Amino acid sequence: MDNLLGEYKELESQSIFFASPESLNDPMEGFRDIFWQGDIILWKDLFRHYILCLESCVREVLNNCDEVHTAIDDISMFKKYEHYTSQENQLLLTIINNDFFSRTSIINLLENISTRDFAIRRDELLLYLSSVNEIALHCIFSNNAAFGSKEADKMFPNPEHRLESLNNEILNLDFNQLTSSTMYSSDFIKTLQFYNYTKMQMGLLSYHNYSSKVNGRKIDFLNFDFPSKYISHIERLIFPEWYVACFMSSGNNSSVWGNYGDNHQGVCMIFEADSDCRLNLYSGIKTIQTDSLCSNKEAKESLVFEQVNYTGEYNDVDFFKNIVVLSAKGLNSTWHIDPENQSVSSCAEEIDKQPSEWIKDYWEQFKHGLLLKTKDWYYEKEFRLILINDKVNYSNETDRALKYDFNSLQGIIFGIRTTLKHKIKIIDIIKRKCLENNRDSFEFYQAYYSDKEKEILHYPLTFLNFAL
Repeated sequence: MDNLLGEYKELESQSIFFASPESLNDPMEGFRDIFWQGDIILWKDLFRHYILCLESCVREVLNNCDEVHTAIDDISMFKKYEHYTSQENQLLLTIINNDFFSRTSIINLLENISTRDFAIRRDELLLYLSSVNEIALHCIFSNNAAFGSKEADKMFPNPEHRLESLNNEILNLDFNQLTSSTMYSSDFIKTLQFYNYTKMQMGLLSYHNYSSKVNGRKIDFLNFDFPSKYISHIERLIFPEWYVACFMSSGNNSSVWGNYGDNHQGVCMIFEADSDCRLNLYSGIKTIQTDSLCSNKEAKESLVFEQVNYTGEYNDVDFFKNIVVLSAKGLNSTWHIDPENQSVSSCAEEIDKQPSEWIKDYWEQFKHGLLLKTKDWYYEKEFRLILINDKVNYSNETDRALKYDFNSLQGIIFGIRTTLKHKIKIIDIIKRKCLENNRDSFEFYQAYYSDKEKEILHYPLTFLNFAL
């Protein structure tokens, strides 16, 4: 009720707020089973990008940031070498990369993962990035006097030990004798989890020991947290940012009223879609980007009510084939071409052969991930309106309260515990809006518990009408 009648006055302003997936109560919102599989050009580009972001994060953490856990949020996944305008910094990155890729353990890792016939999933990628992270940090610190190059060996002693151990235990498996099913057998998964959980616990213990020492916590963040943060953030390169407004096909579930209806003190708003199951909404954003042109018209969004699927069957997404957030120029300069010899990855050639088919598959995968939840959420019977950062940038929260036509609001159901004060205030607002819009009918209902049906039902408040 606070949002509806309080600070945001959503009923008065006829607005619907679109939330980011991170703010929703299901941590699996938008989850996709992303995998990494490609030739050595793609893998070297991934590690170059990792070092680029890590080096930038080192600068942020050591120079500017007191709250280390927020540092990664300030590191852009879209960063490219060209963004380092200083020739000195570009040269430094080249030196760091040359040092990194000259290490025997890195050469062996790249050879193993780039010649496999099956994909690498999140847990396995996290294992490899965690294992190379100390090597990358050693390269960054030892080659930059500003970061304390003389202290690098003390901070990261024997940085290749972890990866060498990993090479001996996992990467020396005969990949040619394995299949995807045997590779991801329970024993292999347990080994991956053992490494990752051990690293996580070591980080937690170290954080505890350095809880009052800022510099110690900064190094721990870079050493323990960065790999997992990087993996979660790099997904931004695949699909555009999206936001959602949630609706239900029924208002009969008591748990839904309790969770989303302010403990039954709220209301249920009934919207009427058009013949195409769409709702027209209007943004306060005046400037709309269309290729090379700008418009000062208010943005209009005609959004479809999409039904949520509760199978929990997350689709596979090939990371290297779906980096479309970048422009073609940015994609080729950062991911699909070897900067040393300009050789092109076979992945880029494959995409170029059937671009229209690839684009179709891309948007199908994108949409599928936004409408999928596990069976635990089936009781919600949810429909969604989805807002995408495309021609209009909705990153700012204040721009994501979109306005609807009052005639789209068909009625309101008062909850079992909705206070009289709130009911009167809502009725007054609706009465005034009906007069302003020459509307002589609006449907009010009162929710109640039905002993017979054993669920929440509602009856019409027929005496409430606003004849003009």
